[in-house]
Amino acid sequence: MKYNFKRALGLSVLLYLSTFVVGVAVGYLSGQDMSSMDNLPDSMWYVGMVAAVILSALFTIWYFRNITILPSAKSGFLFGLTAIVLGSILDLALFSAGNAGGANMDLGLYYGDYRFWVILVLVVATAKYVGWYKGRKNVVA
Repeated sequence: MKYNFKRALGLSVLLYLSTFVVGVAVGYLSGQDMSSMDNLPDSMWYVGMVAAVILSALFTIWYFRNITILPSAKSGFLFGLTAIVLGSILDLALFSAGNAGGANMDLGLYYGDYRFWVILVLVVATAKYVGWYKGRKNVVA
């Protein structure tokens, strides 16, 4: 099998949670005001980019540990795509819940920043690269 949606979905939830925890931990440890997205300094975005690459690589490797999934660039791409689609859905749910609870969270500020889109590209590119790298051993010459 080249792609396992259930496994990709489960690991995408774990990837989302781990990036959330890393982001909150870095913000807390650095003393950042995390109450609004427009207060985030550039350094937080850059830490997010590095964390996205590292965590995406780790979770993609974990995804391919299932022997029924053949690693390939396409399968890695699909895993990365699953991660960003699920992440967007979870973002919408969390932002909506936060706003319903009285917080003033603007999803447009977060999604409107070009660095957010860079992070999404990095997640997909990293997953695709890991799939390609692990799959190159499976090519029969």
